[in-house]
Amino acid sequence: SMSGVAPEARIAAYKVCWSGTDPASTDDDACYGTDLLAGIEAATADGVDVINFSIGGGAADSVASAYDIAFLGAAAAGIFVSASAGNSGPNPTTLDHASPWYSTVANTTIPNYEATVTLPGDVRIPGASITVDMSEGAEPFSGPLVYAGDIPAAGATPADAALCLPGTLAPVAEGTIVLCDRGNNARVEKSDVVADAGGAGMILGNPTPNSIDLDDHVIPTVHIDAAYYPQVLAVARTVPSQTVTFTAGNTSGIETPAPIVAASSSRGPVEADGNDVIKPDIAAPGTGIIAAGPNAPGAEGSYIFLSGTSMAAPHVAGLAAVYLGANPLATPAEIKSALMTTATDTVDASGNPAQDWFAQGAGFVNATSFLDAGVYYANGLTDWHGYLRGVGYELPDSWVGAPIDPSDLNIPSIGIGALAGTQTITRTLTALEAGSYEVSVDAPAGVSAVVSPSTLTFDGPGATGTYTVAFTVEPGATLEAWTQGSLTWASAEHTARSPIAVYPVIVDAPQWVEGTGTSGEVPVSLTAGVTGTIPLDPNGLYPVEEFDSGSGAAGDQLPSSTFTVAEGETARYFALDSL
Repeated sequence: SMSGVAPEARIAAYKVCWSGTDPASTDDDACYGTDLLAGIEAATADGVDVINFSIGGGAADSVASAYDIAFLGAAAAGIFVSASAGNSGPNPTTLDHASPWYSTVANTTIPNYEATVTLPGDVRIPGASITVDMSEGAEPFSGPLVYAGDIPAAGATPADAALCLPGTLAPVAEGTIVLCDRGNNARVEKSDVVADAGGAGMILGNPTPNSIDLDDHVIPTVHIDAAYYPQVLAVARTVPSQTVTFTAGNTSGIETPAPIVAASSSRGPVEADGNDVIKPDIAAPGTGIIAAGPNAPGAEGSYIFLSGTSMAAPHVAGLAAVYLGANPLATPAEIKSALMTTATDTVDASGNPAQDWFAQGAGFVNATSFLDAGVYYANGLTDWHGYLRGVGYELPDSWVGAPIDPSDLNIPSIGIGALAGTQTITRTLTALEAGSYEVSVDAPAGVSAVVSPSTLTFDGPGATGTYTVAFTVEPGATLEAWTQGSLTWASAEHTARSPIAVYPVIVDAPQWVEGTGTSGEVPVSLTAGVTGTIPLDPNGLYPVEEFDSGSGAAGDQLPSSTFTVAEGETARYFALDSL
């Protein structure tokens, strides 16, 4: 038996995505921006408590996109928002949803359904599977193993055959098991291709690190990790073919490490608006998750196993609902802080801690501790507006909140996107119960971090304590590269850990300097990060070009123009004036 994270929650679904007219293709499926915004605003107006947003659009280049502002309104209304980080990892700077007023969620593995592939010599390899017979008394499934890349159909390339693309495999002998490489086409399509070629089973191999997924294949299939791929490939390419066996369950004696941040989970840092907010915020189960599947018109719904940050974000949304069940008046910031400060580290493929804030956020959600966080970092509309103004956005005068340095936004993580020399940040903790806390710091490499005071005492719920952290780049530190650490407040009963990521620079300079007129000077304030001569290469100014759309009559359009960016040109700025 199983249940959702918050089985007593009431669900409101807002349809914002649409299937196209071709049922055999997804090319005409779409989630239109206007529908997405309408869904967010409808949920806000309806007064929901939590919004799950398992939708993304690529690497974020702003913290104030239309969706971000819609979610700002939701957060201002007291709604907790959980948004998926995206599935464009493992490369850095691929993460979507960069704003600090919601929670951005990474995808991790969890212990799940497994089967064992036994190679000659009783070499046993674990993998993910729900299609190897798990019934009591089931006989092991065996067959000769071949590599798909070695059996291309006439006219097919070995490279395409290795991926088990449709029509690329030559017929195989009855009972044959085929090793297919992951990539290009859908995983379940690969087992269809093997079955069409007469294969009786499939091993789906990850040639490079990636997630291990549970799919409903048409023939018995085991999905193996990249760590085991070379030895399975070697057996598959042995002549004559060697017999391998599938057995339900993990009988390899090798414990599959978890939680691991899935390779596909999008990573930070976010190169938008100063890089002063660490993203993602948190990691949650998102690989091999049972979920509702699409159903044919008039048919009952189905359940399938899915993977991705779209599966991770609902876990956090469910935990937020659980938190609100216990604390109905909690703010979005309190919930997010409780999740982050109690999180634990993910692991790597060897089971060792893998503490990378840009992959796991503050860590893996701790469902047994987050309801008893002890303290939290409070922030709200005034702080968020102050952050936006500090980043450089011009907001209406009616939006409360004086500008603040973005690094001083009172969130659980501490980020400095450009650390030149010394910078002091400020944070305030709010107590959920009485307690006395002492601080410990794991300073980022090459940077000293001094916390003052070192002890905070709270006499009861609602009491606050403010502290500062002075970061100083040490002589010889690596510049122009991120360095990470952490800060932890601990009492007799609670710990509250904050991720730290700072970027020491040679010089901290504004991204843009604006002036008016055709002559004169505009002062540029720089902060040096090194002692001595700073290497500067002036590039001069690029002349302004103006394009007139015409008379402004209906139907007039801007002219179509081609722009050539010269070699060595560092930036080109475009502005559109719509009258």
